[in-house]
Amino acid sequence: MIKEINSMKIIIVEDDSLTALFITETLEDLGHEVLGSFDSASDMLEVAKIGEIDLVFIDIELNSKMDGIECAVRLRQQYRIPSIFLTSYQNSETIHDAMAAEPLGYLIKPVSENEIEAALAVAKRILRANTPLMNEYLQLGQYTYHFKHKTLNNKEGVVKLSKNEYKIVDLLCKSYGNIVENEHLICHIWEDTYNKEDSLRELIYRLRKKLPEISIQSSSKVGYFLEGV
Repeated sequence: MIKEINSMKIIIVEDDSLTALFITETLEDLGHEVLGSFDSASDMLEVAKIGEIDLVFIDIELNSKMDGIECAVRLRQQYRIPSIFLTSYQNSETIHDAMAAEPLGYLIKPVSENEIEAALAVAKRILRANTPLMNEYLQLGQYTYHFKHKTLNNKEGVVKLSKNEYKIVDLLCKSYGNIVENEHLICHIWEDTYNKEDSLRELIYRLRKKLPEISIQSSSKVGYFLEGV
């Protein structure tokens, strides 16, 4: 099932304050909720771990250690969040590099209200077209994971898991088919992340025992991913 897309919750990642303000005001005038504006990709990724975000407007050329392309790739792979790129450059090389993030659109700065509205219309149409990014649930054999309620069900009802076990299931389901690095799993689960590698392995072990039909695979000590059932 695909959720209906009307008003969206949107984040802006743009280090030009005037551009960020203009986009914020335009989106709000169009009836969308802007959850925040960031000039750093790393700061935005911290918010992505805990918040429900439908879409991100992100500048490709950020003045920070992580550029917009890398940030958008991580948003898509780790949190199932799509992006629309902002860029001052129209060269084909930049656009080609940005394709790795599978963006829903591009806006060449300076942007206009009409261009923002048109980009949103295209993004909505793509998201309605049965894209996995906006699915309400993920089917895993006899199990169904519901993203909105963060519950795992089988034919007997809701599967009983601990709070931290559900945090792992949630992040792995959001990143279905992609590797989630150990570091991101640890940050997603614990506030104090110091020396938590053994605790993570123990949690994964317990999950595998409780959910033997779900294939939780490891990748060369890098992280974990869900394999197709």
